[in-house]
Amino acid sequence: MLVVGYILSLWATILSVSFNNTIFNPPKKVPTWLLFYPTVNICRYLYKVIPRIIFNLTMKCGYETCVSSFSQVDSELALGLVILFVSPWMYYILGIYLYEVSF
Repeated sequence: MLVVGYILSLWATILSVSFNNTIFNPPKKVPTWLLFYPTVNICRYLYKVIPRIIFNLTMKCGYETCVSSFSQVDSELALGLVILFVSPWMYYILGIYLYEVSF
């Protein structure tokens, strides 16, 4: 059964990277419902958004004022970060509930 989980994880990562490089290449935005799948969200920010954000943040801090709140960053980045921090708790609570209901 472990092999099935590993294959599913590889398939999801390859699919997420492919979607982010072809269909949802920046400046196009990923639909909000797709950001709730952690692999899509992590691949989006790891490969596409973080290098652009690091460049923008360093240039902004170097020549203007540094970013100090979520209101100063792109709305997709702010939403994605919030989802990355909130979704593990949602999956945790859902897992506990489903475990308790099944027995």
